[in-house]
Amino acid sequence: MAEQHLPVTPEEIIDTILDELEAETAPSRYSVFVRSVFHIFLHPADFAALRPAFAMVEQEARRALNERLAQLNKRSVLDVFAAAANQVRKNYRRIGSGDWKIYFYENHDAEAEENPLIVKSLFDEPKAVEERIGAATERTVRRSAGGGKQTTSNAAGAAETQRTEPPVYATLEYEDDLGPQQFDMAKPFIRVGRKLKDEAARNTVWVDCIVTVNANVSKEHCEIRFDSGQRTFFLKDTSKYGTSVNGALVPKDGEVRLPGKAKIRLADAVTLHFHSQLA
Repeated sequence: MAEQHLPVTPEEIIDTILDELEAETAPSRYSVFVRSVFHIFLHPADFAALRPAFAMVEQEARRALNERLAQLNKRSVLDVFAAAANQVRKNYRRIGSGDWKIYFYENHDAEAEENPLIVKSLFDEPKAVEERIGAATERTVRRSAGGGKQTTSNAAGAAETQRTEPPVYATLEYEDDLGPQQFDMAKPFIRVGRKLKDEAARNTVWVDCIVTVNANVSKEHCEIRFDSGQRTFFLKDTSKYGTSVNGALVPKDGEVRLPGKAKIRLADAVTLHFHSQLA
């Protein structure tokens, strides 16, 4: 029987991301490019345990990355001497104008038992990297069941990385109290929930796809995830009022498979038209 692995913690995930921020940077004439895309692969047990916290882990990781980037760019007394010597002070920055990209996956591969935490980092999305700094150098950190770490580096092909990280997984079209809406599922795990009209100015709901209604929709109503191993979407009902897929009520325990096109009904209030964007 395999020895039980050390559970993965949110702090460990964030610490690993911060370490990768500065790993194998790409110096340019006036800048030093840092890694800004992080793919987190978790053992199924850790994925299930941490899934409710993904939104908060992502938020705290982005905050920590911004703080570390500001720290790297903080000017010191040495910068005065460098300026006097006409030396160019390079700023640390990420490529592109978007935010840090952090994605979570459930790892169904055989190596998940031995390596419950795997973090793959890139400078930017493959196309952007190819256009600006050449081959997309991908670093992979594997944390073993016992806690040890091993790091490898390789030039990842664009087609290979695109299969792992498509630009949009699926779209959700619906109509709420604000009118017709469309939400692009740009990461493999999202939460869908309600925000009341009078909550518009307060960030009180930790969900990705926000439905604005005064009706029986829970603040955290359901979860949709893409399983990269099975290349399939799954839905989990986390509401008080119920969720149905194509007219069939979703059980409270476990998940249901989502077809490529589906009608997701949130209680008796809103219908989400789900469309997979994967071939």
